[in-house]
Amino acid sequence: MLKKHQTEGTQNVGAFKTTFSENIYKQFEIEMKCVEPCTQSVIEELENSGYRIMCLTARTPEFLSKTLTQLESSGIIFHNKTFPQQCHFNNLEYPCMYKNGIFGVNENNKGTALFLLLDANKFYPKTIVFIDDREKYLKQIEEIAKKKGINFVGLRYSCCDNRESIFDQNAADKDYEKLISQENQTYNQKQP
Repeated sequence: MLKKHQTEGTQNVGAFKTTFSENIYKQFEIEMKCVEPCTQSVIEELENSGYRIMCLTARTPEFLSKTLTQLESSGIIFHNKTFPQQCHFNNLEYPCMYKNGIFGVNENNKGTALFLLLDANKFYPKTIVFIDDREKYLKQIEEIAKKKGINFVGLRYSCCDNRESIFDQNAADKDYEKLISQENQTYNQKQP
């Protein structure tokens, strides 16, 4: 979308602001679904077996309430009582927040942010098992875990790789334009 706005003549900052606003709209209006149908049952089984489970995401603190709602709509609720229900950290480059089992670390290094949360709560697990679809995030956590003498098992989730490779940005843009058009029509019909 950014390139589309730039090719339409919008200056870089304006194109970014427009694209950012559109992406916020998408986050709040589009229904999210789990990629794996068994996600809820796997999390429940692990928690019932005594494992502490949490979600570590690059989303910003502003999106955590929506993230919770999206996960809850798929039946995913984290019961991790290791940390306070909510805590904020402003001592990294970008603010981050932990809320009800979800840690939104923003654009910070995921390893740095995770260990900030662990250190702040004086919680030092023997082993961390971390699943992510990006290799760089696995390495960020592994690097710090190794320095702290914590065992680390990193699993790269690759099942969506094929979906990313067949993603059609033009089709997504057309779908989005259709959605915006429908929203505008609905809004205009409600106006006196």
